[in-house]
Amino acid sequence: MKDEKPRSLRLFEQSIKSEKTLAKYNDCLKYFLNWSHNDHDSLLLLPSDQIQILLEDYLLYLKPRIGYSAINLALAAIGKFLEMNDKEYNQKKLRRLLPERRKTAGKRAYTNADIQKMLEFADNLRNKALIHFFAASGCRPGVMEELKWKHLAEMSDDCYAITAYAGSMHEYVTFLHTEARHALDEYTNERRQKGELITPESYVFPYIRRVLASKPRPMTGKTASSTISRILAKARIVRIKADQGHQTRYDKSTVKGFRTRFNTILKNNPQISYSIAEKMMDHTAYLEPIYHDTTDVSKFFEEYKKAIPELIIDDSERNKIKIRKLEEEKSELEKKNTEVRRLKEQFEFDHLFVSQFAKILQSMGINIEKPDGAIYEEKDFVIPEKYRVEQVRPKIDESLAKIKVGMNI
Repeated sequence: MKDEKPRSLRLFEQSIKSEKTLAKYNDCLKYFLNWSHNDHDSLLLLPSDQIQILLEDYLLYLKPRIGYSAINLALAAIGKFLEMNDKEYNQKKLRRLLPERRKTAGKRAYTNADIQKMLEFADNLRNKALIHFFAASGCRPGVMEELKWKHLAEMSDDCYAITAYAGSMHEYVTFLHTEARHALDEYTNERRQKGELITPESYVFPYIRRVLASKPRPMTGKTASSTISRILAKARIVRIKADQGHQTRYDKSTVKGFRTRFNTILKNNPQISYSIAEKMMDHTAYLEPIYHDTTDVSKFFEEYKKAIPELIIDDSERNKIKIRKLEEEKSELEKKNTEVRRLKEQFEFDHLFVSQFAKILQSMGINIEKPDGAIYEEKDFVIPEKYRVEQVRPKIDESLAKIKVGMNI
């Protein structure tokens, strides 16, 4: 019979709602217990002053080895365990021992040339689709772990809508443009050809070694990041190491470089709603009233489409989109010009009727003024040549005849 978890651990685990946070906190707690040569219950048997000394010594041990964020995470995990088991400690004093926060690295975005080179060195359809997915959607790697085909929907312009973190408080919508969609479809068709049955419950990016298993697993965020990291090394993408103490950081982060590019393109476009750009980055944002109905994906998609020309990776594809857009704009302009001509002709035709009506009134001894205050003269009654043709003149005569009948002339 498997040993039951100690109550102290169960209290700790039940206080954490997110599975990912729980996994990280459990790891941090385990490292601390191993370092201090304690188990969960023996730690709690120590007096509070001894626990405080242990925590202080542990922070002093970690400071030369890892950075601020990692130490802060460890302190949060241990603190949560002690809090849930009613053990007091001087948190304020411990926080004073945290190292200085450094400026965050990884602020630069990948360029189109960087991503084109990655695609050149991506050795299979899965990796190509993965690169396109990150570049087109701006998603974090963690999205992979829950993304199934039922979370993708067809959109116009040969695009996909993606519901990320579906069903959670962080649920939001982003998209794949036609270039990325084709890369994903090509990879998915390859999976079908190898015997995999793709259903709405199938993972979009499965764990490669369990594709045909009875219970397939998704690709993890860590695997996705490692895959991109290997491609970066093969492609020899130039990235500059940042001074981050004991951590290896680059000016272009492995996956965040795609998100930074996505964010920059959307935010630099003045035609795109800033709040929608924030929502598609999974950032907290105040939405304008027009976007309050977040189930209306079409409004979000209209904003995303404005960024597609810049999000496209392949230069020839981008040029095709620009040409198509120019042709659409030309067609729209021609429609407007046609409408202007129609309105102009209608105005001239209406003016003709007014002048002929004025002629009838003059024959009755009634003079009416033009809009400018002048009296109609004989020259104003001349019917232009284009209205004398057989198709038009009868309509004029018929309408004037009706006017005369109505006035009993």
